[in-house]
Formats: sequence, structure tokens, C-alpha cells
Amino acid sequence: MIQLVTPNNMEIQNNTHVKTINGVEYRDLGENLLAYYNASPQPEVYLVKGDVKVTFAQGGEVVTPIEDNADPQIAQAGDVIIQNPSDEGSYIYRYGKGTADERRNHFLGAYQAHPTQSGIFIDQGCRAVKFTTENIVGEASYGGPTSTEAGGAMVLDGDGVYTIALKSVTMDYRHATLEEIKSRRPEAQVSEISDGIFSTIQKTLQK
Repeated sequence: MIQLVTPNNMEIQNNTHVKTINGVEYRDLGENLLAYYNASPQPEVYLVKGDVKVTFAQGGEVVTPIEDNADPQIAQAGDVIIQNPSDEGSYIYRYGKGTADERRNHFLGAYQAHPTQSGIFIDQGCRAVKFTTENIVGEASYGGPTSTEAGGAMVLDGDGVYTIALKSVTMDYRHATLEEIKSRRPEAQVSEISDGIFSTIQKTLQK
């Protein structure tokens, strides 16, 4: 079991809360998901290896991130609705993070429109990722629950974390190269790379 550490170096012990989702038991971390992430091993850096389908919401659309067992999301006008290559469901980009305009502007800085295919975008971001050794559920960076079974990814997202299902990671993501990180996120200071494992990441990598 991974030991959790708060910013005050106080251990979070005996967290025995269990939540059952679709018949599967998860360790319920609640608001301690970021602490769990911080106490886990050195992150790796990933990016989406395929193009994503994008729809700009008219407002009121109900979007369900099926793969991540998340609650349905209700779009505001202008919200960016994304479907990754292997996903059955979709999600609203940075749901709960600022206004719809702010989310859309952030998206346009992180994704590039495909030169010939309408509605298709190329992910330009990098993600600092750590992997779970047990089933976990907790509060996502965008609000609401986020969960993954063992082997899934925890992704650092500003002052919070969200999760990605193992199936989505293996089908849709790959390790970023050092050159890609330098070109896409020049502010990130990475000292060494070996098989996708980075020895030092001194600044947060944002998608």
C-alpha cells in the first residue's frame, strides 16, 4: 500500500474507505488524491498518439466519460467536447476549470487543428503521469469523482489530479521524447531520459 503524505508531511493512515463502482471495489481517497499522486514514484511524461475528435458545444449537451467512471458533464456554449481514439464516451476539456471561454482558449493553445480534416485536432500537450497499483477513486481536478483500476494513470492537472483508465493509456497514449517535451513545453526542465522515464521534472507539465 502506498503511503500518503500531506504538504505538512503528515501521514494519511488507515484510509479504509471503500467505494463500489459497477461491482468493483475501489479505495476511496476523496480529497487526498493529489497527496496520493505526490507520494507515488517519479512521473513519466506521456502524450496522445492519435488525433482526437472535437465538437464545440452549443450548450446543454450531456457528456459522459464512460472509460473513467466519471459523472455526466453538462456543457456550456463554446465548451470543447473531446473523444479520444479508443473512447466510447467523450469528455469536456478541463471541465470545471474556469469559464467555457477560458477552457476553449486553453484548448486552442494545447491542440492544433488538423490541416485537412474538419473536427479533428492534434494534441500538442504533455502529461506528467504516475500509475496506480490498486483500484482508486477520488475527487478530480475538475470536480466530481475520477477513478481507475490498478495499472491506470493518474495525471497531474494544475492543483489537482484526474485519472485515465488503463485501456485508454495503452491504446491512446505513448511516452513523449525529450525533443517533444522541449518543443512543446520549453519551460519544463528535464535532465535525463531513458525508455520514457525522466529523472527530473522540475516544473509541472500541462496538457
